Amino acid sequence: MKIAAYIDKGIMEIKEIPVPKPNDDELLVKVSYCGICGSDIHQVQYGMEEPGDLMMGHEITGIIAEVGRNVQGWNEGDRAIVSRVWRCGACWYCHNHLPQLCPNKHATSNGGYAEYLTCTPEHLFPIPNEVSLEAASLWNPMTNSIHGVQLSRLKMADFAIVLGAGPIGLFTIAAARRAGAFPVIAAEIQPKRAEAARKLGAHAVLNPLEDNLLQACQHVQEYGADLVYDCAGGAETLQEAIQLVRCGGQVILLGIHMEFFSFSSILWVMKEVDVQAAFGTTNQIPIVIEMLRDGAVNANDVVSNIISLDDLPVMMKKLFGQNDEIKVLVQP
Repeated sequence: MKIAAYIDKGIMEIKEIPVPKPNDDELLVKVSYCGICGSDIHQVQYGMEEPGDLMMGHEITGIIAEVGRNVQGWNEGDRAIVSRVWRCGACWYCHNHLPQLCPNKHATSNGGYAEYLTCTPEHLFPIPNEVSLEAASLWNPMTNSIHGVQLSRLKMADFAIVLGAGPIGLFTIAAARRAGAFPVIAAEIQPKRAEAARKLGAHAVLNPLEDNLLQACQHVQEYGADLVYDCAGGAETLQEAIQLVRCGGQVILLGIHMEFFSFSSILWVMKEVDVQAAFGTTNQIPIVIEMLRDGAVNANDVVSNIISLDDLPVMMKKLFGQNDEIKVLVQP
């Protein structure tokens, strides 16, 4: 079978390896789609993994191709979301329903940038017939956004601002709207993403290079937004979030910035702003399915490109820099 392997910093290559054979406690999954996550881009671009033939990709959906003799509840042909993350189930965090914080968690070696993978049943989540495999492959960024909204103190008719309309920002818009935020204003400079933000439910989309966000925010509510979701990640957006949020309001950090930056906390302290980070888990997958099923998220509004495994090394390099993609899926 083909895999797209991480070789070294900035380098991925297509390789041929044998189709894995599941043991009695495993299943063989034919990968249908695997989304390219921002973390994958960072790992390849910055060389964050040890050089070698690493199989990456964790935003996976697929079809069960073979079932080990000890596996129950799954049959050949079943459709599933596949999570690569293993958690111990025994630590304090796992026992307190915080599996995303498990200190023993790690990714399995079976990545989604491949034609097949093996896994155990606890890594699988069923996809109902009314949700497509393509749409369900958005599950990972959607869980992050949903979790961020769940951790926020969002109440009905709270004024929310979403900074950045990449996949995380787009799904945060949809999740905040679903939770009752009004209005929801998005900030995005890329036209294709700005249009997607409108389709996902933003009441207005502003361009920070052309529009004065603070004036627009104060026009809606003179003392600032109740909540600001930073889905871009970086010194500029974090500082801007603190300026836009009202005193005693909340900033939720969902974007990831890979480089260190300096930051002044004086405004943060004087405004008594609550800053909450969020990192999603598989706990939110049932809500993902609901949102896809009821139309809160339409995959056609978010997926900008579907590529073959052979095209992944070139696409990955494109995604290192400025580009017009929103969400790219790999279809092995």
